[in-house]
Amino acid sequence: MDSFRGEFVSTELAMFRAIKAYKKAYALNFIKKGKAYFKTKKEVREFIKESFRGEDLFSGGDGTPYIEGVIICVDKDGDLRNKFIVNENGVYKRLDSIDEDRVYEFLFKNQHRIGKINLMSVEKKEIESEVKKDCEVLPQKADERIIQIMNKITKVIK
Repeated sequence: MDSFRGEFVSTELAMFRAIKAYKKAYALNFIKKGKAYFKTKKEVREFIKESFRGEDLFSGGDGTPYIEGVIICVDKDGDLRNKFIVNENGVYKRLDSIDEDRVYEFLFKNQHRIGKINLMSVEKKEIESEVKKDCEVLPQKADERIIQIMNKITKVIK
């Protein structure tokens, strides 16, 4: 009897996880085609809390409420956390209700950003903007500046 119950529970759990994964893949595929899948902000909130539990949700920059380099994730309890800030307990900072509402509002309006993570480092972004600025101001010295910045990058990588 116990083996049957254990088998039943694990089969039910596997089926539940498979259905959840299918719903997530279906919604993200629908959004990827450029269509709006969710009709309300509440639907976005429920989908994210159910489907992205323990995963990264989106990264900052490009019109988001956060700067580039910030990653917002969903913890095991379904709360949103900012991976850019670590509190005194060594845990990522939990977003307050105002920030959570701002995130859900942004994701409702920009559904294509759900699940999109840009892992480009902030330092790399700063170096790219520095090169662009230097190339615009002094085109004749651009090659020298690029060599200096490339040396700086190789030092960071080492």
